[in-house]
Amino acid sequence: MAKKKVKTLSSRVAYECKYMKIVEEDFTFDGGNIHKYYLVDRRDYVIVIAREGEYFYLIEQYRYTTKSRLIQVVAGAIEKGETSIEAARKELKEEAGITARKMKKIGWFYAYYGASDQVANVFLAQGLKFGKQDLKGSRKSRT
Repeated sequence: MAKKKVKTLSSRVAYECKYMKIVEEDFTFDGGNIHKYYLVDRRDYVIVIAREGEYFYLIEQYRYTTKSRLIQVVAGAIEKGETSIEAARKELKEEAGITARKMKKIGWFYAYYGASDQVANVFLAQGLKFGKQDLKGSRKSRT
């Protein structure tokens, strides 16, 4: 099957805030009909799987989208000027109060490829040391 050539005809920011922007684009496949698409532009982020022996460590956080507290892995945005491994270490300390002797990137994936090119970088944290959450500078709600 021949690959279609996509040409972007126009692009404009339809909405923007501190956390994301939504971009409206008009495009064609091989010069045919004009199509409209909305892209969500968000910072790439990290997911940290904290494991010690046979145990995996999760956190509980309130999520506004579901209006409930959920059990989840540690995760957070990669800030400007920060590497993905720096972000993984920072999020693990902020959210769980854990530092890791060993932090290994085990992969990545497009988090929501139907609407965004945002990348989720997945790390395995081992050699864990448990302490207190480091909420200084944290952007997350802790209610």
